[in-house]
Amino acid sequence: MIEDLDACREARRWMRDYVGENAWDECERGDWLLWLATKVGVDRRLVVAAGLECLEPLLQYTDLQNEVSLLRAWLIHRADIEKETVEIDECCYSDMDLKSEVNYAIVCLLEVCYGDEVAAIANEVIDAVGDAYIYLGKSKADSYREAAIIIRKHITLEMVHGKLEEASY
Repeated sequence: MIEDLDACREARRWMRDYVGENAWDECERGDWLLWLATKVGVDRRLVVAAGLECLEPLLQYTDLQNEVSLLRAWLIHRADIEKETVEIDECCYSDMDLKSEVNYAIVCLLEVCYGDEVAAIANEVIDAVGDAYIYLGKSKADSYREAAIIIRKHITLEMVHGKLEEASY
């Protein structure tokens, strides 16, 4: 199944050791979980809610508060997000620093709302969160583990499994 979804080599290698439900419950890579959920078509609002919660402790480091408010409004169906309405200067996330990583994760979440091929973008959210935490002295592996816990609160195995059955991968 995971091969049919074009998972990365590292994820495919990791999956060999797991059967069925155990993989979702025991995966410590939040980026993989969010990628898979998006890849199989889990509701984008759940994906954005999970990504935003992963980002929550880091939001004090961003200057994109209006965009964060827009994401929160979109989650409760109070705003539309389209590519044409979101204009963010690329320089706000092009440096290699804490603020840029947080800003990049926010930009990726916005793109999850309106993009076409969003699985890789969803993966980038958690990757940017992990990179941001490095600047605060936390390991990327720890931030991935914490993200996995948060993601499983928003997106259950049953949701992913249901989407897999619908699509019959």
